[in-house]
Amino acid sequence: MRAKLPSGWRRALPAALLAVVAAHPAWAQGNAADREQEIEMTLDHYTDAHTQDQRTAAVDYLKQFDHKLVANAVIDHIIASRDGVEATAFDKLIEDLNPDGGAAVIDRIPKTGDAVAKGKLVVALRHCEGDDCIRILTACLDDKRPVPFAAHGPNPRRVCDLAYDELFLKLRSNAYYELDPTPRMKGVITERTPTEDRDVLIERLKAKLATAASPAPSPAPSATPEAPVPPAPPAPSQQ
Repeated sequence: MRAKLPSGWRRALPAALLAVVAAHPAWAQGNAADREQEIEMTLDHYTDAHTQDQRTAAVDYLKQFDHKLVANAVIDHIIASRDGVEATAFDKLIEDLNPDGGAAVIDRIPKTGDAVAKGKLVVALRHCEGDDCIRILTACLDDKRPVPFAAHGPNPRRVCDLAYDELFLKLRSNAYYELDPTPRMKGVITERTPTEDRDVLIERLKAKLATAASPAPSPAPSATPEAPVPPAPPAPSQQ
């Protein structure tokens, strides 16, 4: 569960202070409760930052801590986010914490039962690559529960739709998947895409992924008969 920060701590670390502290790894040491509170405070600062310099300073400071500890705290912030914009604000941070950031999200997704929380974590894999990322997104293609946290109309995308879109972005440069590689991204799922069309697109991609994951067939045995072995010559006669 996301820790509750004391009143007045929000925005307590200006970028300049974060930059100075980041230069002293020893400052990031201490007992577990202190580390968790510092991480929470810095993540709040990252969320509220108005400039890239402020976000960079926050990331530099977070890198002084154990990446897995930070990644788990980031996941809690993603799940607790109020809307899609706030949830996707952590995408780049997950990337900066790789491999631990992406690995933590990949590990958490199958353990997350709530559809909205699961959808937020799927979106958080935007900048993650690799076979494990493709595998976990593929596993989400069967989850048809709606994710209204990012909806702007009456037809919110579903967990499977969000997973499809993330796979679309990762795979569209590979001609095998027949996804639009141009900036138009024709075939990406939006709230305006009818449900029937969404299901067709998802099933088509699932079939491609299944074929790509299948082992190559063994070569067929040669049909050419073996050449007969000539008979041995007769042994010379003994005189």
